[in-house]
Amino acid sequence: MISPQDITAVGRILKTHGIDGEMVVSVDREIPSWDDLRCIVLYIDGIAVPFFINSWRPKGAESDLITLDGINSEKEARALCGLTVYILRGDLAQVTSDDDSEDGFYADDLVGFRAFAGHKQLGEITGLDSSTANCLFIIDGTDGREILVPVAPEMIADIDTTRHKIIFDLPDGLID
Repeated sequence: MISPQDITAVGRILKTHGIDGEMVVSVDREIPSWDDLRCIVLYIDGIAVPFFINSWRPKGAESDLITLDGINSEKEARALCGLTVYILRGDLAQVTSDDDSEDGFYADDLVGFRAFAGHKQLGEITGLDSSTANCLFIIDGTDGREILVPVAPEMIADIDTTRHKIIFDLPDGLID
C-alpha cells in the first residue's frame, strides 16, 4: 500500500490529447525523466493507485504528453483529468531542484508540522492544495477552521525540524 509519506505531488492532469488515451500533464517542479520513474500515483476514490508510464513526449516548458498502461481511450483518459500527479519520493531524490528552500525541504515535507504566526499557534499543516497557480499549505486551525497559506519562502520565518514546527511571517489580514 502506498502511503501519503511515500509520495509527493508534482503536477496535474490537465486534459486529454487525441483519442488514444494520451493526456496533457502540467509539471510544477523539477522531476526526473518520465523514463526514470517507477510509476506515477493518482488518487482514485480516495485510494493511491500506481500507474506505469507507456510513453511520453514534451509539450511545452511546463507540460508533457503521457500515456499510461491501461488507459487506452479518450474516455478513460478524461476520467483522470484534474487529478494531481504524485511520484514516489525515492524517485524524486534523484533531483536537486532550485525550488528547494535553503534548508533542502519540499513543501510536503512540512505536512504534520505545527504552524505558528509569530507566537500564535495556527494549527497543524494537514496537506497541500496545488489546484491553483500558487500552491497552498492547508492548516487545520486550532479554532476548527481551515486556513490556507501560500507556499512561499518569504512567508516562512523559521522551520524547526526537531520540534516539527514552522513559523510563518504573514502579512496583516491574510488569515483573518
